[in-house]
Amino acid sequence: MISLFKGIFGQEKALDLLLHDLKNSTVTHSYLFSGPPGVGKTKTAIRFAKVIACPDGGCLKCPVCIAFKKRFHPDIQVIEAQGNFISIEQVRRIEHWVVFKPMEALRKIVIINEAERLTEEAANAFLKTLEEPPENVVFLILTSNQNALLPTIVSRCRQVKFQAIPYQLLISYLLEQGYEPAKVELAAKLSQGIFGVALDLVQNDELLALRSKVLDCLKDALNTDAEQVSFLVESFLETIKPFQTNKSQIPKFKDTGIVITKQVEQQLKRHDTARGQEVLLRALDFWWLWLRDLLVYKKTNDKESLVNIDLFDEIEKHCQNGKVDASWYLVQKIPQAKEMIKQNINPQLVLENLIFK
Repeated sequence: MISLFKGIFGQEKALDLLLHDLKNSTVTHSYLFSGPPGVGKTKTAIRFAKVIACPDGGCLKCPVCIAFKKRFHPDIQVIEAQGNFISIEQVRRIEHWVVFKPMEALRKIVIINEAERLTEEAANAFLKTLEEPPENVVFLILTSNQNALLPTIVSRCRQVKFQAIPYQLLISYLLEQGYEPAKVELAAKLSQGIFGVALDLVQNDELLALRSKVLDCLKDALNTDAEQVSFLVESFLETIKPFQTNKSQIPKFKDTGIVITKQVEQQLKRHDTARGQEVLLRALDFWWLWLRDLLVYKKTNDKESLVNIDLFDEIEKHCQNGKVDASWYLVQKIPQAKEMIKQNINPQLVLENLIFK
């Protein structure tokens, strides 16, 4: 049974809690997986779903296990935001779906991803379902912002907390996997303990190329006049565009000759939109970490506390030149800008507002 959670690293407390419920047959009707993005919540939810739905306790071979892995089975529903929010219509469909018995699995599973995106109406409707849960249905609720959920929803769930991974533990694991030591150290720093991000960084040189390009844009922004802000933001968005579009799924499907329906094409377009937003948010993370390093080094002169360890000479030069005046403001405002982008507010306007002030 433990092998089912293989590859989910650094979340022993969360996995121990789930294994305890499995071994003692105390699986409850709702679980709340909370923690930062990229720490394994979704992967764990899918694995846990397979175990509690499979007639053989997670055999990995039966139709239920195979279909659950692909999230395509009549007894599993994965609910995600359509646009900015999870709507009450999506919740109503789930309310109707859960009243019927499972077709093949032991239990029906509902996974709600980014539950903090539930509208107020949707959250209240979902709460009623949690208060009177149907038999043979388990809700797995995932969030990176537990404080944004209704307290009454939180109180009705078994809480499973996921955490960022300590720096040294993350380094040890990645070295054991055979990755280059220099890459591992930088990835562990830049990831801030988020396993998924660290893995992306050691496996994908493109991310470091993205960091290099967006930091060049940031340095230009710190020295720009107000009249040039609009042009600079346009240049920044053009710079990251190749990183946003190079993993589009639509051309791959069309190249196979397979005819795709409008519904599938819409889903693929939503995937591409999410990918584009993910790259933009990652770019702003790189900005934030660079600015954070400027402030820390200016204050402490401590090289060991820096994240961008490979760019120490540039950081030292910027601090010696005194070019850190705007850094504190931007460090405070970048998280707000990211939240606005997640709400699909025009990135050009968000970034112009960020840099102009």
